[in-house]
Amino acid sequence: MPDGSVYTGDKTHEIPEQNILVYPNPANDFINIASSNHLAVLCEIINMQGQTVAKHTLHNQNKIDISNIKSGVYIFKITALNEETTYQKIIVNH
Repeated sequence: MPDGSVYTGDKTHEIPEQNILVYPNPANDFINIASSNHLAVLCEIINMQGQTVAKHTLHNQNKIDISNIKSGVYIFKITALNEETTYQKIIVNH
């Protein structure tokens, strides 16, 4: 199976390459998002219980304040206007 694909039992699905960088990781007070396409994106921070603890829509900014989020491991969900979604693990460490 080639890199960048997922086999779901009956089909192989190509995963579109996302050019989104989330840093620093681990993060303290802010998360920066760098994207090659500069589209507006919806960002969600999801805890390990599946609960959304923060939601932000970014247009021309690239920094999210996470100072009010407890230390721990989270899933960072980024959805672009074209509906492509990227998930990244982030660590918040205050």
